[in-house]
Formats: sequence, structure tokens, C-alpha cells
Amino acid sequence: MAESLARSKKGEQRPPKTTEDKFVEAVLRGWNWVRHNARTAVLTLAGVAVIAAGVLYFRSYRQTVRERAAIELRDIRVNIGQDPVGTATRLESFVNRFDGTPSAEEGRLLLARLQMQYGQFVEAISTLDAVDAPADEPNGYAALLLQASAQQQLGDVDAALRALARVAAGARHPFQRRYARSVEGQYLLNAGRLEEAVAVWSALVADTEEPGERAAYQLRLGEARGRLRAGPTADATAETPPEPAGDASSEESPEG
Repeated sequence: MAESLARSKKGEQRPPKTTEDKFVEAVLRGWNWVRHNARTAVLTLAGVAVIAAGVLYFRSYRQTVRERAAIELRDIRVNIGQDPVGTATRLESFVNRFDGTPSAEEGRLLLARLQMQYGQFVEAISTLDAVDAPADEPNGYAALLLQASAQQQLGDVDAALRALARVAAGARHPFQRRYARSVEGQYLLNAGRLEEAVAVWSALVADTEEPGERAAYQLRLGEARGRLRAGPTADATAETPPEPAGDASSEESPEG
């Protein structure tokens, strides 16, 4: 009889649960939890709603600030030629009020140019140091070139060369990197570091395929070699760097 009962119990075993059964059980367990923890559930949902609303508000506010900054910067650009000194003061206030926006970075570039225009090279370098953009972005590229120019005007050639090296290593387009190297070659030439200048111009000639641009580099190379052969009594050359094949600050590459 014991064997008969054992067989009977074995035959009454339930079949394995299906995925649907497991889902229903999970829903029921969740509902039971909500019934017994209603306060906690309400508070949790309320917290999620507050966070979501906060995120949406922050995004909307940030977009509004960016739009206001762009509008004000456009107005500053319009008036920059009429009152450069007043514009510089206005830009100083602008970059502080809208710090962290793309327009603030553009404002710093404008401010640095005005400062350099009036010989305030130290102030310009400080302004450009605050530009938070890498060399492969337009604002970062322009900031490093301006910084190199300001440092060269102060006589700190090595600092200028370091800024140009960052451009040559990080700029997005090949023609931008070549332009940075060409400025480096000119600064070396102006500083009388002729062997280094020859090395820079030689590399540029070897790396450039566009005929007009290559011819300009060959001209500078010949000039540097001529001064090197003539020795320290050779006359100094003009400080203006050669123009590249296209606008050095442009994001559009002339190479197609």
C-alpha cells in the first residue's frame, strides 16, 4: 500500500512552469508589494517625476542661455569697429556671464584679437588660456595660433613654438597642420635659428603636393638656406608668415 501511495504522489506532480506562468507570478508579486508598500511606491514615482522634470528644465534653460549668448555676440560683432575699446569691456563681461557656451569661446577669441591690436599681449594670452577647445575644433585651432603670435610678440619663441606644435599635432586638416608648421618655420627664421628653419621648410616641401603652396615653401627654404650660408650678418626677413593655399582658420580643406 505504501508503494501505491508513493506512485500516486509522484503522478500528482505539477508540470514545469511556462514563461507566461512566471510572468503572471511576477506581476502578482509586484502588485502585492505595491499594496503593502503604497507609500514607498508613491514616493518613488514622485521622485522619478521630479528628476525627469528637472532634466527637461535644465535642457530648456541651457538652450535658452545659448540662444541669448548667440544674439548678444552678434550684436557685439556689429559694433566692434565703431568702438573697439568699449567692445573689449563689453566682451569681458560677456565671456563671464555666458561662460561655458560656444559663444563665450568665440567672444574670447574676439577679445584676444582686440587686446593684441592694442599691444596687450599678456592679457591676450590669459584670455586665450581660458578657451576650452582642442586643436581639432575651430575655436581651439584659432586660439592656439593667436596664442603663438602673442608669445612671439613678447619674445618667447619657445612658448610660441610649443603652441604651434600642438596645432601641428592636433589640427583636423592637413593644410591646417602645414600652415602651423609654416608659421613655425618663419618664427625660427626670425629668431636666427636657421638650421631648424631649414629642417621645417624642407619637411613642408616634401609633404606638400599643391604646386602653388609648394612653391611658396620652396621660396622660404631657399631664403633660409641662403641666410645659413651667409652667416650671422645676413639681413633679417619679414615676419609675416606665408599664406597657405586656403584660409588657415577654415574647416573646409582646399584639397577637396
